[in-house]
Amino acid sequence: MTSLSQLNVRVAQAGATLAPKAGSVLMLRLDRAFRCIGQAHFLDRFWTTWGSTIYYPTSVEDPWAHPSIIAHELVHVAQWRRWGPLFLPAYALLPLPAGLAYCRWHFEREAYRVDLAHAPDPALAATQIADKLWREYAYPWPRPLMRRWLVREASTMAHAHTTVREKSP
Repeated sequence: MTSLSQLNVRVAQAGATLAPKAGSVLMLRLDRAFRCIGQAHFLDRFWTTWGSTIYYPTSVEDPWAHPSIIAHELVHVAQWRRWGPLFLPAYALLPLPAGLAYCRWHFEREAYRVDLAHAPDPALAATQIADKLWREYAYPWPRPLMRRWLVREASTMAHAHTTVREKSP
């Protein structure tokens, strides 16, 4: 697990900032829009990265108490930088807003690798992540395919971790 000081350094090196969603006009407007399509928990449950700002939900008092989520969101900060103005339309709209949004699945699976790496039980985490993506991210990709990819990734990480441990003196 990353120490708090290491995480502070990573956030600073990424040029990222953490901000409460409740203090952002943009996040409040997005919350209203999401409520119109049935997502009632955007403001209080979901962390959101917009450019280099990581917005934390209203249910979070101390964002630094969630280092694995911040690490996940830093992946999205890097994606915004790589993709520039194409990131938002690719994430939100391609190819469709719901159902088979391959770009959203592509971006999230890169970020959820971080979650798998920090999970005490990566295989269980893989199933939980697939279910969460299916329920809460507008069905970005068929759930069985997401689960299969995440379980395979968790297995690969576990194997690599075991191999490294076996080689250590």
